[in-house]
Amino acid sequence: MNLPSSVFRRRWVYEASYASIVLGAAALILSLVGRRAGWPIGAESFNELIIVQLYAAHFRHLDFFPVWSSTDGIGLGTPVLLFYQKTFFYVSGALFVLLGGALKPTLILSIGFFLAVGAYGMRRALGMVTDSRLLQVVGSVGFLFTNYVFTDWLSRGDLPEFTAMMIVPWLLFWCLNLVKNHRVSLLLIPIMASLVDAHSAIALVSVFTLAVTMITFVITAGWRGFRAIAPRLAVSVGGAALLLAPTLLAELRFAQYYDPASKVTHFGAQVSSNFVSLTSYFFDNKFRWLSGNADFVQIDFAIWIPIVIALIGIIAYYGLTRKKPNQTPWGHDLHAPSIFFLLGSFFIYIFLQLPISYFVYRIISPLQAIDYPYRMLAFITPIGVILVIAMANSIFRAYPTSSITRAGALLWLVSLILLSPITSTWTTTYALTPAGEFPNPAFSTPPRYINHKNFGGFFTPDGILFDEYLPKVNNSKSVELYDDGDLYVRLHKDQYGAGSVSDVPCSIMVPTRSPLESLELTFRIACRGATRFALPVTFNAYSTVYVEDSKHRLRPIPYYHSETDPRVIIDIKNSKSEIVMIHLPTLWGVLK
Repeated sequence: MNLPSSVFRRRWVYEASYASIVLGAAALILSLVGRRAGWPIGAESFNELIIVQLYAAHFRHLDFFPVWSSTDGIGLGTPVLLFYQKTFFYVSGALFVLLGGALKPTLILSIGFFLAVGAYGMRRALGMVTDSRLLQVVGSVGFLFTNYVFTDWLSRGDLPEFTAMMIVPWLLFWCLNLVKNHRVSLLLIPIMASLVDAHSAIALVSVFTLAVTMITFVITAGWRGFRAIAPRLAVSVGGAALLLAPTLLAELRFAQYYDPASKVTHFGAQVSSNFVSLTSYFFDNKFRWLSGNADFVQIDFAIWIPIVIALIGIIAYYGLTRKKPNQTPWGHDLHAPSIFFLLGSFFIYIFLQLPISYFVYRIISPLQAIDYPYRMLAFITPIGVILVIAMANSIFRAYPTSSITRAGALLWLVSLILLSPITSTWTTTYALTPAGEFPNPAFSTPPRYINHKNFGGFFTPDGILFDEYLPKVNNSKSVELYDDGDLYVRLHKDQYGAGSVSDVPCSIMVPTRSPLESLELTFRIACRGATRFALPVTFNAYSTVYVEDSKHRLRPIPYYHSETDPRVIIDIKNSKSEIVMIHLPTLWGVLK
């Protein structure tokens, strides 16, 4: 259908205006880091900034699906790039290459990109509860200024969770579209694939939203309606699974020797010890932005206060009149199934933040991967915004010509901006550095080439990005170690992490100039006799080890795994010096 030219022009003007507003909002938000030198330290220090550069290095090597970091683990390597969250780093790694290695502009543009993703996703979701363009703009832009968005990228520095939170509105749009219009959008395929890769734990807890969606749909459409959508739903689920299958299969194959989910709980990230007080979700006057306290979990006043007032008003009105809300002028435009879905999801996630809900985490043990119950705010916040806008839409419909209602909507957005760190940090000194400026992100920049003779790992306490991605290693009593970082530090003190595993002495020459995140490493090994030798490479079952013969040809040789040693072990046949090359894992190498 061809649209009239006047309609097309109006739509073009609206889209251009909206894009400008989103761009301006992102610029205002990112002025928090733009107006200061450096970059704020997050909960993971600068580890995630390093991963941006590791992805870029793999892209330069034409390895577009990285699974292995050859420079993590103090140069012995780990599968951190396979197991850790991915979506943010695909975008930022590509931008880092395009910008010629400018880290801070890369971070600003990457965060700005995902802010736009969140705004447009929220606009689509709000389109399911209101036709008002003003409310859609106010709600979608206001979402970007909510507390937990800033907590994620600014205070905690959890860029993967921030990315996932920006994808959640798209999932809510899909759910509302099904509940309201009984349509299964194929957008579920890229939504779920990108959400799982953005933050697997956030994707996991989305099952509650999806469950409430399906329950609501079956209640309203019946089993006949479910059978009608089943084929398209199967295509959507199957398509998402197909996109995720390569990396999930690779993770399953690595799981024989790696168990990051269990390890992370031994590093203090147990759900049971990370509940926060109920009152802090509604009012926390002790928190100060940029104070060094990363965990600001207060739900915005602009979200929870209108919801509470509306619920109290509805209950009081029903108690006095015995009339249902949809029998009132302001309730005619509320789509009851959509409101049921939103309120049901909202209160489930509120409940899962409370210590009383711990039995749920014990029954559904994979939920332990969430680590911090306040991460439910990644859903509570966007759902809360949609609820507020849905209520505002009823008022707009009841008073369609009132300028007061429009002014109220704009004041709601202004309140979010004024209560955000945008206004409260202009004169605040950053608590973690004496000068008040953010630390220089260049501190976290790895060299373009690695000299393995003097490489001490990344700029982290033990030279390792995340200890949970080190392999399973048993001690002499066959008990699994959970402090592999100390073991790696000890190993690296002698011969760069290599060494004979017998009494036969050996020496090794390591590369003095290999590209950052090299996909292959070459060593020269000399032993005084036959022995087994541990290469300075973390064991994995998907490498290939070669030895150079007398004619300078490479032939593959077997390698071995020890339960008490995390390294690749090979046989040295005699006292002749040998050149050994190891090809490190790629996604194709893992799957073939």
